Amino acid sequence: PVRGFAVAGGPFERTLSALSRQWSWRPGCLLRVLGVMAAEGAVVLSASDEGIADAALRLREGGLVAFPTETVYGLGANALNTQAVLKVFSTKGRPLTDPLIVHVASKSDALQVVDMEGEGRAVFDVLADKFWPGGLTVVARAQPHIPDTLSAGTGSVGVRVPAHPLALRLIREAGVPVAAPSANRFGHVSPTCAAHVMADLGASPIAVLDGDQAGVVQHTCRHGIESTVVKIDVEERELVLFRRGAISEASLRRALEVAGLSETFRVRVVQKHVPMDQSATPVAAETAVPASVVGQEAPGQLITHYAPDLPTYLATEDPEAETLARQDLEHTVVLDFGGSMVHLKPHTLGYQDLSPGGTCEEAARSLFASLRWTEEVEGADRVVIADVEQLAPQDEAALSLADRIFRAASGRRVRIQVRMA
Repeated sequence: PVRGFAVAGGPFERTLSALSRQWSWRPGCLLRVLGVMAAEGAVVLSASDEGIADAALRLREGGLVAFPTETVYGLGANALNTQAVLKVFSTKGRPLTDPLIVHVASKSDALQVVDMEGEGRAVFDVLADKFWPGGLTVVARAQPHIPDTLSAGTGSVGVRVPAHPLALRLIREAGVPVAAPSANRFGHVSPTCAAHVMADLGASPIAVLDGDQAGVVQHTCRHGIESTVVKIDVEERELVLFRRGAISEASLRRALEVAGLSETFRVRVVQKHVPMDQSATPVAAETAVPASVVGQEAPGQLITHYAPDLPTYLATEDPEAETLARQDLEHTVVLDFGGSMVHLKPHTLGYQDLSPGGTCEEAARSLFASLRWTEEVEGADRVVIADVEQLAPQDEAALSLADRIFRAASGRRVRIQVRMA
C-alpha cells in the first residue's frame, strides 16, 4: 500500500474496481488516483485538462509537482523561483552541491536558459536537432538570470526538452522553465511510476501528475533510466560526457561525425564516483548556496545512487572479490540478465530476470522497478545483480545500464561460489 493515503467515497474495493474499468494500469505501478488523496501531504492529479491546469498553477505559485518523462519521474519547480528550487532540495534531502536539470518545451526556450553564443552553438544545434525532444541534457554556461542554486555554484546549468506529452503540456501551460531532479528521496532508487513517487515523497506537500493512465502510459519512463548529460566545453573544444543515460555514447559520436564536427569537438568521458556525504545536514527551504561552495558540474556522479534499502552487490568472477556461499543465497535476492544466473534460482530467496532475452534496453526499463521490488522481499539480506557490461559488451545501451547498476551497488562486487550437483 501507498503510505499516507485515505480512500474517499467508499470502500477501497469498490473504488479500485471502478478505477480498473476506466484505465489500464502499468504492471507493478497501480496507483489509486480518482477518489484518492493523501490524508496529509501529497495529492495525485489525473492526466486531464483540469489536472494539468492545476499542476501548472502550482508551479507558477512556487509549489512542487512530480511529473512523468520518458526517462523517470521528475520533481519539478519553477526554475526562476529560488525559494521553490530550494524546496526541491529540502523535500528530497538533496545536497546543494548536486545541481538540477532545467526542463523546457523547445530549443528556443533552452537558449533562454543557457548562453550558446560562439563556437559551441554549432554543437548545440546538432545535439538539439538530433536528440530533442528526448533523453539528452546539455550543460553550458547559464544565462545571467538563472539562479545559482540550480548550478551548484558552477555557473553552468543543464537543460533538456523531454519527450513526454504530459511533461511538455505541463511546461507550456506553466509558462516557466521547470527544474527537476528525479522525484524520490536522495540516493534512493529512481521512480518509474507515480506509486514510486508516493512511496518516497507521499508525506510531502507536493502534487503528482499521474502518467500511468491509458493514453499516456506508453510514453512514461519508456527508457527507464535518466537522461544522458553532456557539457559543451568551448575552451577545450570538447563534448564532455558526465553521465551515461538514455542516449548512448555511440549515438553522440555518430551525430558529431555526420555533422562534420567530430574533429573539431572530441568526446571525452568523465567517470566520477563521488563518495556520499553521510554527515551532510538536511537542506532547509530557505537555505542559499554559500558563495564559497562549488558543487558538481552534473548530477549522477555519486558512487552510491539509485540504491535500494538493502546491501547491493554486482556479481563478478573476480577471485579477489568477497565470496557468497550457497547458504548465503537463502537470504539473497538475485536480479539476473539473460538467464546468466538462472541456475541459482532454486537456492535464492527471490529471483527476477531484468531481460530474459538479454537486451539492455529491456533491462533498463525494468531495473528501477525491480530494485524497488527487492525491498519488499521479506527476509532478504542482500541483492546481487548480474554484470550486464560483461554479458552484453556489444549492446550500445550496456554502459548506461551498467553505470546505474554499479552505483546501485556502491561499486561493491561479490563472487557467488555455488557447487551444482
